[in-house]
Amino acid sequence: MKKILSAVAAAALAASMVMPAWAAVASPFGGAETETPDVTYTTQGQTGETSQATEAFETIQDAETTQEGLEALELGLTAGVQAELGAADVNEYRAREIGEVSISAEGAAPVTLSNLSGVTAATEGFVMYLGSDGLWHYLPVTFGDRSATFTLPYSTTIILYVRVAVAQ
Repeated sequence: MKKILSAVAAAALAASMVMPAWAAVASPFGGAETETPDVTYTTQGQTGETSQATEAFETIQDAETTQEGLEALELGLTAGVQAELGAADVNEYRAREIGEVSISAEGAAPVTLSNLSGVTAATEGFVMYLGSDGLWHYLPVTFGDRSATFTLPYSTTIILYVRVAVAQ
């Protein structure tokens, strides 16, 4: 029995070593919660089939790279995001959360998503939000222990991207 368990453990370890780095990021189905009193966050999985978040998820889910996903959302979007990221390649980032943010207060509001497993203060990333003009816009984000904070101008759909370890 011990030999079987050892073989299974070795196989699992070997599989984890050949798995692409992006696969370690949790799927964009949620788990995040909001800590901000005037803000409600609903994950893509909770919003239903007709939501903007579900449409965004369905648009990017089959893309093989982040660049392909961004271009599927909006033609030319990758160039704008790449300009914001500087030297970092946009393909080093993966969608971590997709959902709807509702803000009950007037004007822009800080949004803190918590319960983000694997996220630390050292995490790098950005938020894309769907603008009232129908276009996607870039926002910087600050990470903490299992949290991400950014400021949204109004209620909208967001996609939180995090940088993943580059494959060695």
